[in-house]
Amino acid sequence: MKKKKIEQVPFIGLDKLVRKKDVLFVGVTAVKKVGNEMNLFLEVYKNTEAGKQIPVIRYVASKTDWTVYDTRYSSFSHRKMNSYDWGEGFVWYEDRQEEGRGYQEKRKANVLSSEKDLERIKKFFKNRLAGYLSKDSFWYSYFNAFENYCDFKKQQRGYELRKERLKARSEQIAEIDEKELFVYADKNFFENRHYIYYTKKSTRADLICTACGEITSGKWKPGQSYESQFEHLIPEPRAGKKIACPFCREQGIMKPLGKQKGETRITAHMYVMAKYGDMGACIRYFEINKAFYLQTIDKVPVSAGELKAVTEISRTYVKDGKTQTDYHKHNAYLGYDFWDDCNLAGMANIIIDKAPVYPPSWEYLKGTCMEYSAAKEYIEHAGDINMRDYAEKYIEYPQLEMLVKMQMYDIVKHGMYLLDKHATTPEELLGIRRDRMRYLSEKKGDVAILQTLRLEKSLDMHWSLDQIEKLSEMKLLNHDTLAAVLQMMSLEKFLNRVSEYSGCDYGTGCQHSINRLMSTAAEYMDYLSMRQQLGYDMSNTVYLHPRSLEAAHQKMVQEMDKKHLDKRILEVMAKYPGIKKSYRKLRSHYYYENDTYMIRPARDAKEIVKEGRQLHHCVGGDNYLKSHNEGKSYILFLRFKESPEIPYITIEIKPAEENIVQWYGAHDKKPDEANMKRLLQEYTKGLKETVTA
Repeated sequence: MKKKKIEQVPFIGLDKLVRKKDVLFVGVTAVKKVGNEMNLFLEVYKNTEAGKQIPVIRYVASKTDWTVYDTRYSSFSHRKMNSYDWGEGFVWYEDRQEEGRGYQEKRKANVLSSEKDLERIKKFFKNRLAGYLSKDSFWYSYFNAFENYCDFKKQQRGYELRKERLKARSEQIAEIDEKELFVYADKNFFENRHYIYYTKKSTRADLICTACGEITSGKWKPGQSYESQFEHLIPEPRAGKKIACPFCREQGIMKPLGKQKGETRITAHMYVMAKYGDMGACIRYFEINKAFYLQTIDKVPVSAGELKAVTEISRTYVKDGKTQTDYHKHNAYLGYDFWDDCNLAGMANIIIDKAPVYPPSWEYLKGTCMEYSAAKEYIEHAGDINMRDYAEKYIEYPQLEMLVKMQMYDIVKHGMYLLDKHATTPEELLGIRRDRMRYLSEKKGDVAILQTLRLEKSLDMHWSLDQIEKLSEMKLLNHDTLAAVLQMMSLEKFLNRVSEYSGCDYGTGCQHSINRLMSTAAEYMDYLSMRQQLGYDMSNTVYLHPRSLEAAHQKMVQEMDKKHLDKRILEVMAKYPGIKKSYRKLRSHYYYENDTYMIRPARDAKEIVKEGRQLHHCVGGDNYLKSHNEGKSYILFLRFKESPEIPYITIEIKPAEENIVQWYGAHDKKPDEANMKRLLQEYTKGLKETVTA
């Protein structure tokens, strides 16, 4: 709408006030020409002597749109006149004066100046709102209906445009030979699989082949009589045995008739690339199905066969630095398939996953924007990938090709978020020193190494390769904390002290050793930081290198927050005494140990609070303490057997089902997750067996 011209139209003005107590606002209308289009003007005035000169708002409606000019703020908006009769209210109210007003009160408070205004409104909206309103509709209902009408038309226009664009995209994609696609999938993914079902009785058997559907009857074991040597012999039926069908000679896997329940289906997915427009590329995601069925009557086989289907699931169009994915959907109510430009929501979401690429696709990509994406080279190293995700990465980071060719595969897979997409050189892109590029390439772009090299540059240091690998192993990436530590000692001394305190060597590849190094490094850095904050002289070697890191760290934790901690402990010990009382009983049930780890319940509320403080998570909160105190859930501690007083992992378990609700280590992380999951599964399984026994 032409807002500048609307501002130039003089106000209509309110000739006279309405002499009714309940009336707060009065509307005046006029139809005026703005540009080459007739518009309906509605001006709303306060029903006061001071308010009848300048309207509160001016509402202007054209044939297809509306706008609201608020004179109080000299601004235009697209607010609706009265979005909800019981909610937002009219656009001319201030400070929600209408709140609490009922429908009838609002009708009385907002009126038109005369009957002519109502007739003018009805006449202007007559053709557009036919059938939308009754004759008795209140005057502002016409504006509400008009706004809904405009929104509907706008959505309809948008929907039609989307459909047109979708159709235009589809028309630029060449048809694919689905038969050829299935033959490739059958050979490479399904291994040309067929089944031969059999029934066996004494020395006779019936065979039925899914490849040809023919039934063969015969003896699988020759008889002793003279005539038996002339009988047709078939291979001895045996489940899993591979034989040639006597009719079609196709190789099939033998399967007992009684083992076949309904339909057996095997599925594979595959990406097929195609050219889209001049320079665009289309990534097509296919699902290939092969189903084997068997029909019987009174357990007697009558037919068997194979159903083959190639279904295109999605198409991702890549062009002009943008991607658009269309999805193949099915309307279950009307029974037809169609393409749409948005995915389904919730559980019905169409998933595009990793899959192999149809080999001829690389030829189809020549001359497209994906020709130099290095996708083929990356797949040769990484195996099956999600081509849509790869294309989206390539659009966002054109440097992806360079990273793949430099063999920095781990960065491509996990570390793209670390890169500076606006960089002009490789070292700027990665955020590392130029002389480290070859080393990072030799490490296949290991993300942990990359983050350490970025840290090295940000601290303006030059570490040895051995030091870089040790730091990467421990994942010490906190810039400020490490910078503070390096002011107290050299990096080499720090690394040596961590190894000594943990009792583990670097570079062993043992996950247990890595976790010990990580937890020890975090504890040592935390200790040094607390010492410094408490004002200790950090040039003193006694403070820098305590004999017992665990004891020194515990002491610093206590000093850092002694007053607050003492107050909190006194509070929880008094508030949750049941935790201490139930300890012995719970220990007899929940205690566990193996060669490396032990699990036990918390001794009292104090211990739970300290656990939360030391591991920096929320287990010391009242919710957990109350739940443990009341027996709804219990807090257990998983620790290294050799250091039972050092917190490692905290567990919450529900006693009713003996199921672990959650478990976390320091800073809400899950160290050695795969091993811990297995350990805890064995632990809960043992608990349940104990309860059952």
